[in-house]
Amino acid sequence: MLITSMSQANAHTLLHRGVVTPGKPVVLFFEGYWQSVEWYWSVVAAGGIPTVLPPLKGGEKSRNKELDHISRLFDHPYLITTTSSSSPFDNHGGFQVFCTDQINTPSHSVHQYAKKDSRFYDRGNGQENTTCTILFTSGSTGPSKAVKFTHRQLVTSSLLKCSTNRMGANDMFLCWVTFDHSVALCELHLQAMATGSNMVMIPPAEFSQDPLEFWRVLSDSKIAYTFAPNSFLAGATRAYNDARNQQTELPAYNFNSLRVLFCGGEANKTGTLKAAADLLSTHGAPDNAVTAVYGLSETCSALFYNRNGPSYDVKCKYAFASVGVPLPTNVLRIVDSGLRPVRTGAVQLQGSMIFNGYYNDAKATKSCFTSDGWFDTGDLGSLDEQGNLVIIGRSKEVLVLNGQKISSGELEYSIEASDIPGLEAGFTASFSIWSDRTDSEEVVILFNPAGDQIGDTPWLRAIIGQINKAVIEFCKKRPCLVLALPKSELPKSSIGKLSRSKLKAALLAGEFDGFKLSLAANQYGDNFMSSRQKAISHIFEDRLQIPASELSADLPIASLGIDSLGYLRLKSGIEKAFSLAKPLSVPQMLACQTIRDIDSAIDDTSREELVPYAPVKVLRSTGSKTPLIFCPPANGGFLNYMALWPRIPDRKILALYSRGLEWGQQPFRTLEDMLDTYVAGIKDEQPTGPYALIGSCFGGIMAFELAKRLEALGEEVVFCAGMDSVPGFISIVHKATDERHILALILESTGAINRSDIPGFLEKLAPVPVDKIIESVPTFLAPGALEDAGLYQVKLGNWIDVSMSMHLIASDYNASGATSVYDAFYTANPPRDTVVPDAASWRYIYMGEWKNHVVGASNYDVSLDYADMPSNRRADRPLRLHRISGVHEDMTTLVNIESLSRTVNEALLLREEEWSRNKDLYS
Repeated sequence: MLITSMSQANAHTLLHRGVVTPGKPVVLFFEGYWQSVEWYWSVVAAGGIPTVLPPLKGGEKSRNKELDHISRLFDHPYLITTTSSSSPFDNHGGFQVFCTDQINTPSHSVHQYAKKDSRFYDRGNGQENTTCTILFTSGSTGPSKAVKFTHRQLVTSSLLKCSTNRMGANDMFLCWVTFDHSVALCELHLQAMATGSNMVMIPPAEFSQDPLEFWRVLSDSKIAYTFAPNSFLAGATRAYNDARNQQTELPAYNFNSLRVLFCGGEANKTGTLKAAADLLSTHGAPDNAVTAVYGLSETCSALFYNRNGPSYDVKCKYAFASVGVPLPTNVLRIVDSGLRPVRTGAVQLQGSMIFNGYYNDAKATKSCFTSDGWFDTGDLGSLDEQGNLVIIGRSKEVLVLNGQKISSGELEYSIEASDIPGLEAGFTASFSIWSDRTDSEEVVILFNPAGDQIGDTPWLRAIIGQINKAVIEFCKKRPCLVLALPKSELPKSSIGKLSRSKLKAALLAGEFDGFKLSLAANQYGDNFMSSRQKAISHIFEDRLQIPASELSADLPIASLGIDSLGYLRLKSGIEKAFSLAKPLSVPQMLACQTIRDIDSAIDDTSREELVPYAPVKVLRSTGSKTPLIFCPPANGGFLNYMALWPRIPDRKILALYSRGLEWGQQPFRTLEDMLDTYVAGIKDEQPTGPYALIGSCFGGIMAFELAKRLEALGEEVVFCAGMDSVPGFISIVHKATDERHILALILESTGAINRSDIPGFLEKLAPVPVDKIIESVPTFLAPGALEDAGLYQVKLGNWIDVSMSMHLIASDYNASGATSVYDAFYTANPPRDTVVPDAASWRYIYMGEWKNHVVGASNYDVSLDYADMPSNRRADRPLRLHRISGVHEDMTTLVNIESLSRTVNEALLLREEEWSRNKDLYS
């Protein structure tokens, strides 16, 4: 073999010149794949330990910091490279540089050296448990760590992968990952060597610049085994589909040879993998060729393989792909901080493919192994019903970008080491957020400008531009957001650390929206085409403090971060400014996606005919999972859910809307009429099941009653849930049963008055006749308070009528019958103004009453929250209780919405998984 002969000849030179000392590390740095392979095996043949250095990142200062670390770690080591790549190492001075292109070995000498020194490649080797290779981590927890691989570990890994993947000598491998990555060495190169297979090597830039080239190479070279991270696969599939849509002539692809295209290194979105699998199968690949995997450098790359392909995750309705089970002779456990087995917890591993430590770093080695000898991956996961691992997050503060793990600390250091004028040192934070637009994680940078100068100025934008440049230099990716914050928004701990997790939560909760710089309005299309559109933009400014200069006719309103109260204020301002004879309805307002749409909606209000009542409003029209139906609380609307429903992904979202809230409508007077109307509306919009329903407070009762009716019609209900809903709803209420109390609650919920104002407000209303209370309201409030809250007398009257009707209906309501499933989400303490004496009564007596209204439920179902039940007792529980954050009044607001949405999503997905499994079992 050529590689054997060349490596033996090179090894002779390395030994002769003293570059390699058997059993000692030698650092390799090459930009070309073939050179990396040649000199990797040359060092192995000489008895040294090849230590493959990754590409240098960042500017000169950050590169020197990295080289300082490597030089200290290996004690001024020899470094083998080429003359063209040697400059950073020559200038640094911490390495003994050996340039390969200075060797002039005659070609006839190759076999001569191999014959003469055939013994040399055994020096220092032959010990199965000695170190034979070192690869670097990408700075996942600070400076890069050097992962030691033993002969036994790499041989075992290669044989297990060959056996599991059923690869043979006739199968072609493709590698387009740099050789320093464990995927290139452990997953591709060594596995190909073990099977005696050929391998195609492509520079990464070729596919990055032209993703269609990836499909061509797979087809033309008859590739059987290769790798692609989720983000690249999404782009390559998108490029293929775009080309087809544009009727671009594509090659006649043939993927009959493809056995495994594995995806790992970052979160694998099920939709992305399924789209790629569909593309491949169209051209001859097996349905399960696309394989989600999980592993780290410390586990010889992939250790878990999802053999079922994306179809399994689609069937399970997973947003992100599961990763299967570990290879034989390796073991997984999931534990809490006390090393106790739990359903969701730390992913820890033992086995033949697990490394035994980092080179010259006892502290890091000790920190990643538990007291009983398990490797703690730093990831969090759970097992599904089939025993497949599902990764749900990372416990370490690591960015995963384009399949590469990047240390937040290293990135922040690189930015601050760039000497950017105006950047306050020590107040830079980085983290990643998921982007549906790119199907991958994106970088966010938060920073503090000197003197807290956060105003939109050319000076600040210049700083942001330089931060963008530094991030791109470091990780080859532009951040999706660079945000200047005052120091007051970047608090440090007692030991001077910023909490990235808290900053990320605050960003996602919208707490930093006010600091975002203005967007260029013209990127959203035409400027305002009429004086009325300009007037509408000034209503945004007056009511919502969004500068009119930032708006345009086609700017998406959804991008402005308006909450439910904001929509009401905006609606009221429009109705007042244009003296609308007939008010805009809430559904009309929410249907307007741009200012141009609002302009058209104003014209619609001038028509004399009544708009027909529609009980179901479509908030989102697409999604691959079961549609979710929101049921109205006692006020009859769905504004309570405005923060929650956008966080329920990949589902059509429907909302029931009570009759009587809009002009010319009469409210429901009986429960039967309301339920009949809602069922008919649901069936019109979603003719068949399975159905999923949820509501807060009285909306949870509506979900229960509608589920009973749908099941009586022979339909299947996969999810039925209430938030702070109890079967004896009216029995807990001793206020808000007359017009005055209802009016006070409406004014509080819309921000017209504060909670502390209610007693005084009710006292003022007490002597006012019921038929006069609405017109008297403005006299009891601050000037403009009613208008600012988006209210007017007719609207108030509608809300009071609907709320009174709902309370009258509820006063005659007694829960009866049962549904097949129910998920009760509850806050720790009972709602205010109820007869519930304490938290324990609320949880165990009032919430516990659900056990009498769910088929097959028992006392055990209410004795523990679902999350606290032993894993072997959780399966198919018909009734489940889930504690949620906050209090009744703020459980669906931005303060608690991230926690609530996560809990609801998990419960909903679990119900769907069980329904799908049981359906298959009995079909």
